[in-house]
Amino acid sequence: QQTPLVWQEEAYSQSVDFGSAASFTVPMANLAGESVDFALENLPAWLSADVVGGTVDPASTQAVTFTVREGLNVGTYSQSINLASTAGYDEPLEITVKVTKEAPDWAGKTSLYEGSMTMVAQLAIEDVLSTDVEDKVSVWIGSELRGVANVEYLADMDAYFLFLTVNGNSEDEGSTLHFKAWDASLGNLHGSVTPSTLTYTGQSLLGSFDAPQLLNTTDAITTELELAAGWNWVSFNLASAALSDANVLLDGVGTAGDQLKGESLADPIDPANPTATTPLLLVRNATTWAQTTHAAFSPQRMYKIKLAEAATLTLEGTPFTVGTESIALRDGWNRIGFVPQTNMTLQEAVASFQPQAGDVIKSEDAFAMYSAAGWLGSLEIMEPGQGYMVYAQGGGSITYPSRSSLVAGRGLGETVDRKALLAQFEIDANAFENTESLVGTVVDAAALGLTGEEYLLAKVGDTYRGVATPTQVDGEVLYFLTIYGKANEAVSFALYQPETGEVLTLQEQIGFQANALQGSPSAPVSFTLAAESEGMAQTTLAIYPNPTEGQFQLRLAAGTQPVTVQLTDLTGRVLEARTLESVNGAYEVSAWDLNAYGSGVYLISIETGTEIQTRRVVKH
Repeated sequence: QQTPLVWQEEAYSQSVDFGSAASFTVPMANLAGESVDFALENLPAWLSADVVGGTVDPASTQAVTFTVREGLNVGTYSQSINLASTAGYDEPLEITVKVTKEAPDWAGKTSLYEGSMTMVAQLAIEDVLSTDVEDKVSVWIGSELRGVANVEYLADMDAYFLFLTVNGNSEDEGSTLHFKAWDASLGNLHGSVTPSTLTYTGQSLLGSFDAPQLLNTTDAITTELELAAGWNWVSFNLASAALSDANVLLDGVGTAGDQLKGESLADPIDPANPTATTPLLLVRNATTWAQTTHAAFSPQRMYKIKLAEAATLTLEGTPFTVGTESIALRDGWNRIGFVPQTNMTLQEAVASFQPQAGDVIKSEDAFAMYSAAGWLGSLEIMEPGQGYMVYAQGGGSITYPSRSSLVAGRGLGETVDRKALLAQFEIDANAFENTESLVGTVVDAAALGLTGEEYLLAKVGDTYRGVATPTQVDGEVLYFLTIYGKANEAVSFALYQPETGEVLTLQEQIGFQANALQGSPSAPVSFTLAAESEGMAQTTLAIYPNPTEGQFQLRLAAGTQPVTVQLTDLTGRVLEARTLESVNGAYEVSAWDLNAYGSGVYLISIETGTEIQTRRVVKH
């Protein structure tokens, strides 16, 4: 027997660019003549839904918006989402998400060449024949692109081939051909492909179906770091001879006056001199990077590069064997690199570290602090190419694991799009070399009518210098704020209400200190609303806790006449309506119970006579 509640699509596929989040909507339909309750089951950690339960009215539809978590590594992710209903029948939806990196833009002009040679070839990625039609090969003479071809499948031969046209002129006769290969399944560019002895011969054919020319990549790959104008925190996760020569590593990067800063630290740490470091400073002159002190680029260290203009740093080398070498940490601050080739959650990346309460790991735009509850904060993912700072009381070591959970078949918790958040408030993180980390909370937030969904902002004058979204920790709203600044700048604070756009001033101020730590999860910095902001906050509909496990409180200071409050689902169906009397100029519900409803998103609306305020309530 067919269930009356069905997905309107049997399967859904979505492509996602690496490093991006993506959303898509799939509707369900109730074909019955009565309402049907539903719940979504088997949601993987890499996928969330805006509605996970509720009721669909007779002969109507309910749209479900799914969001793919940002931070997944390249790969294909599949999951069957089960639509369970009170009708007694389950309906599966097969969701497939393919995370891809953008392939190199290999586009050449064949009209520049009078002749060509052709190749029938096969591609092997480190000795394994490619069966991926998204893999491709390019061929070069010197620095000029002369041809490109994707892997193709020939059904008649049940085999995969490359049909490569190499363009050239008469003066190219005998020139060495250089090949590059793109491995789409991992998003890797291989700049070293064998054989390296093939030469251009016009109007010739190389290889055949019976004996194709084999093009085999080595284990060397090429990475590109996109560097912004201003300060960049970077690390290098490939073994390469370029790391021993700044002008090879930074070839084509920088203009006069640009800087690179870092440190060289003996590994393992000398017990007799555990804080010994050798500063590293390079300054770009008109043509080269001038080494002013000892230079030693290590994959285990982070470097800060300041550029007047954006640039791309290209590095070719072989990946390190992860899980075998430790990064030694001295007491206090350490600049560390990230050696793995794939994204990792913070918890798994530093699982080998034995932290103390108050230890910190930070990137250029986020940080996490260790507490009794583990690592808490805005830093959730560690990424290749990025640099990090670790505050380790008593020192220690980090050994990165060999595997990441952020791969197909495994998952990831919800993340915040930090770049979009900084852009929203026009915060230029690259304009500053140093950051300060703060854990804060707002005093009497609920009593003041705050919703718990406000953002915490840092300001210097009229310019925003940091933003943090709220984090629920043991029922308390905490903010993990990265502040950008210069020594002794006066930093003030404010709250931003995302639903109304209002900014509420806070009383506190601090002086900026590079790498300072303010507050902790157990003893956060306390913020209080300025007098002029209290009235504004009081007139805002407050719901807390939100999200809730079943019950929430409601408060609004906005009048003296009775008002009606409605609880609705996302379709607009009224689930409950209550009339509230004003008590001392405020309306309150001490315990609104949602346990009769499924997990999902609901709306609370209250009309005061002058306006209608609506808030989302999330029930877990």
